[in-house]
Amino acid sequence: MKVDRNLYDLSADYRLQYGDQRSHIGLTYVHDNHNAERYLNTPQGLLRNAYRFPDVHSDRWHLYYDHYWDITPQHQLSGGLSYDHLTAEPRAKNRGASIGGQTIPAPNQLWQRYYGQGLNRKAKTDGVGAALAYEFRPNEHHTYRFAVDSLIRQPDNTERFHALPGQNGMGWIGNPHLKPERHNRISLAATWQGAGWREYGKVANGDLGGAWQIEAKADYDKVSNFITLDRARGQKGIRQDDGSVISRNVDATLIGAEIGAAKSLSTNLAARSKIRYQYGENDSDNRALYHVRPLTADIALDWRDYAPFGSYNLGVNLHYAHKNSRRDSNKATGLGLDYPTAGYATVNLYGSLQTRDRFAITLGVNNLFNRRYFAYNEQPHTAAINPNPVAAPERSVWLGFNYNF
Repeated sequence: MKVDRNLYDLSADYRLQYGDQRSHIGLTYVHDNHNAERYLNTPQGLLRNAYRFPDVHSDRWHLYYDHYWDITPQHQLSGGLSYDHLTAEPRAKNRGASIGGQTIPAPNQLWQRYYGQGLNRKAKTDGVGAALAYEFRPNEHHTYRFAVDSLIRQPDNTERFHALPGQNGMGWIGNPHLKPERHNRISLAATWQGAGWREYGKVANGDLGGAWQIEAKADYDKVSNFITLDRARGQKGIRQDDGSVISRNVDATLIGAEIGAAKSLSTNLAARSKIRYQYGENDSDNRALYHVRPLTADIALDWRDYAPFGSYNLGVNLHYAHKNSRRDSNKATGLGLDYPTAGYATVNLYGSLQTRDRFAITLGVNNLFNRRYFAYNEQPHTAAINPNPVAAPERSVWLGFNYNF
């Protein structure tokens, strides 16, 4: 695979404050040239037999305006508007190939074959976004936030312009006619602190009992035109039934929740914990979305102190992940990228020495007890059509240095 990509971006913004109100307006522009060609090694040398990205030239404009209003010291209102415009042209869309008497279809021919229409013009997509948030701070130790927004995400080159033919489900054909995702989301967040809280590991005014903090947040996201990878099975709008990877717009639901707590146990010792949960559902096909994080939890204990040379800290972290009981692992009904992973727990050690804010050395041991486990994959997409599970790293020791001058 030979890949060439050039990205050029420009941005400008202006900030204005007047009284209790602040405004921020900005414009960004990104130009992207993306070409990736797959080659076959033959007796005649390397011959191109497909495009991963057929010389895609795209221009994206993003205009936004945000406004913040401190109504009173306890109440803040904020909001924003945005407009996003994307134009993309795959300039090699009509370039096929011939190897040993075999004709390799051009990208446009593949898109016609799988989606019933090629791309005979530039692909243009745009959308307007809006967001509104209210924050209530009854005192310096409590904060509550409620937000609603309706934002878009443009399809990327991987989702739209792949053009890799293959047999027995080994093809990967992007969809140049994808619509932008529309995320309609509600989110809640709150923070509670004791009177002795300053920051993690530090106590204010000697109030050890009040040196604590709790943070919680949750969001519910109803997505229209969610962009998902799938397998060609003759679905609505799909002309082939060969198991190749394709891209589709579906409706989806995303839910996330997180709660964390921290407490100073002494002037030197502190503990913190965090629990996270995510849920993803393909509503159009009534199945789980792939690569969604299962329930995870982290607990840490940290010691900090000062010495004649500076300061030092030691810590231990316990990481737990639940088994991924909701997954997209069946190629006959879904994409089939998730593999079963059992629940696991690992222990990590870490520490550092700092000398008067100039030099620091950090070291640690990950997976202290050398557990064999398979971690979930939470990447939004993957380049492996037929992935295999790979065990997480065994016990590993790391060392780092930092010097400020």
